[in-house]
Amino acid sequence: MYDAKAQRLHNPDPVKPPKGYTDDTTIVQAPVYDTDACVIRDAPMPIAKKGAVKHTSELTGQGDEKVKKFDHSADPNEKTVLIKSSLEDYRKALVDDPFSAEATLKLAVAYDKVLRKSCALALLGRLSKLAENPKYSTAANARIDEIMDHDVYFHDYRNDAIKAVGR
Repeated sequence: MYDAKAQRLHNPDPVKPPKGYTDDTTIVQAPVYDTDACVIRDAPMPIAKKGAVKHTSELTGQGDEKVKKFDHSADPNEKTVLIKSSLEDYRKALVDDPFSAEATLKLAVAYDKVLRKSCALALLGRLSKLAENPKYSTAANARIDEIMDHDVYFHDYRNDAIKAVGR
């Protein structure tokens, strides 16, 4: 025991940090999505009014501005007001033009930001139905391609979102 050389000590294999670990030693938890059933009306929609497309694009533009401010805001109260207002703008845009693929996708993305998974998936299903209609298929398929191109859309439940749009 004392006659031989001492055994060489080996460094242990590095241990990978747990999932969600950051440098500031806090564990980042995954968001909890609200999975309550969301009611999106599938009843026959009224025909869009003649000037509705222009008004719809204005409303979606206003919603886009509010979502950008929401993303950059640090004040929780301001974020709440901005996201509620943007959801309302997108909803009004869909009331004006129920067949707007752009407003449908943007409303689904806004619902994703407020962790309403079932509402986002319901709107993606509506987008899939728009793609089946020959009159609206071009715009709807362009929005579905946009979903496929942007991995940040519906990141936590991406497979469900892709199934909802029929791909």
